[in-house]
Amino acid sequence: MKEDLKEALRLMFSQSESEPQKVHLTELKRLLPYARQQWKNILVASILLIISSLISLPIPYLTMVVIDDVLLGDQDVTLFVLLILIMAGLHIGETIFSFLTDYLFTVINQRVMARIQKDVFSRILRLPFSFFNKSQSGYLLGRMGEVSELKVIFSDSLVMELINVLQFVVILVILFHLNWQLTLVSLLTLPIVFVVLKYSYRGLSPTSGELMETAAEVSSHMEESFSGIEVIKSFGTEARASDELTEKLDTFVHKGIIQSMLFTIFGESSNLIITLGLLFILLVSGFQIMAGVFTIGGYLAFVGYVGMMYATLVSIASFGVTIQPTLVALSRILEFFELTTEHEGRGNETLNYIGGEIQFNGVSFSYDGKKKAQEGSILIDGQDITRVKLSSLREKIGIISQNIFLFNDTVKNNIVYSNPNISDQGIEKVIRELEITDFVENLPQGLNTIIGERGVRLSGGQKQLLAFIRTTLKKPSILLLDEATSAIDQTTEEKIEKIIKGQYQENTVIIIAHKSRLIKIADKRVILDKGEIVRIEDRNGVYSS
Repeated sequence: MKEDLKEALRLMFSQSESEPQKVHLTELKRLLPYARQQWKNILVASILLIISSLISLPIPYLTMVVIDDVLLGDQDVTLFVLLILIMAGLHIGETIFSFLTDYLFTVINQRVMARIQKDVFSRILRLPFSFFNKSQSGYLLGRMGEVSELKVIFSDSLVMELINVLQFVVILVILFHLNWQLTLVSLLTLPIVFVVLKYSYRGLSPTSGELMETAAEVSSHMEESFSGIEVIKSFGTEARASDELTEKLDTFVHKGIIQSMLFTIFGESSNLIITLGLLFILLVSGFQIMAGVFTIGGYLAFVGYVGMMYATLVSIASFGVTIQPTLVALSRILEFFELTTEHEGRGNETLNYIGGEIQFNGVSFSYDGKKKAQEGSILIDGQDITRVKLSSLREKIGIISQNIFLFNDTVKNNIVYSNPNISDQGIEKVIRELEITDFVENLPQGLNTIIGERGVRLSGGQKQLLAFIRTTLKKPSILLLDEATSAIDQTTEEKIEKIIKGQYQENTVIIIAHKSRLIKIADKRVILDKGEIVRIEDRNGVYSS
């Protein structure tokens, strides 16, 4: 605790720390479309919030009337009961309006958070492969979780801050009316509260950012460990993986404690200052009551309104503290929308496949964009693919790689992923045409067999067959096999060869392989060595230029 407290105090008083995260209008503008979708609910909820906030304002004043004019005055029973009923009605009304307000803001919050998560998810999916090569899936899941931090923006907090300003002005007028000397005394504590505020939130921005980043790293480590559980168990490194996670969790816990301490220091300091202020008010008002210039009812009403005033001020002041994690999260989430998607800068043409003639003109490629810039052009039947919509390009191309990804679902659902509208009869027809009915019949539950995460319950050959069936249902014009048969047995490779000969005679098939039986069926072979073309030959091994 000692070290955590020292770190929190260092962040508060260090002049070198970064400034608190500020609200940028351009960032908030990005959220306006989400607010527009819920504008009716936001309007109704805001009106109800105003009513629930203002409906309790008369209660302290009515309490003063009950004590001074009734209990210590003429003791009018009818008036006494009436005033009690009025106050009870106000409390009941406040409860009802508060319930309705909370309900509507919950609806707004949940719907908006779901929409933002969907949009962030969709945006990430549209980023190029190079982005995913540098970002682990667990890390991205952690970053996706930061969306929940935005709930403050779409809760009653923002509207409440505007209401608090109005409430503060109204309460201040009432306080000056009740006792202007005590009002001046009560205002003396305000500068102290704002000084505490200034130092409390100084370290929140960097701490919140570090906390979110560490949480994403923890998520990344867990996901990677679960995905690589076979390797971890085979080398007996469970303890090492656990220790690595512990190290990251220790950092996460430390940053979480620091953030919590900064919140606590502000909250407890504010409460102490307010409590001391109320005691000072009691001291001054006590002398006034004993001197006969102030009443007990007036004091109770005054303290009630001072409590409201302090509550509004603390809410206004603390908003700057509590909003910090939200603003950090907003900034981090908007980073995804600043990244260039793979769809940007492309044309809007449709790929017209005729004969599948593919032409490479001065093409170079880089995975990281640093070693060598991407240059040249690729034409399919005379069309530059950069002028073609990605959806149209990918519709015509089927890719089967060495690493097959399968979903933790049934064989059937994995097969129809490329063509979800196909009927059961259509699936059975394709299986018969591919002459792989024995493959399906050997599965425990046939097409309804659950294959496990990444197809863990299938052999390598079965995974490859599923991939071929899935791609065949897509009916691509161009089929690209990238080391697709490198890890399968000869029997499965022969089946795949038969599928290619039977199903892709009228299509363009590109086979990339170091060694494969499928090479012999190619009409043209291009042999490369260290990125350079060594020779080009036909299926008979005759060299061509």
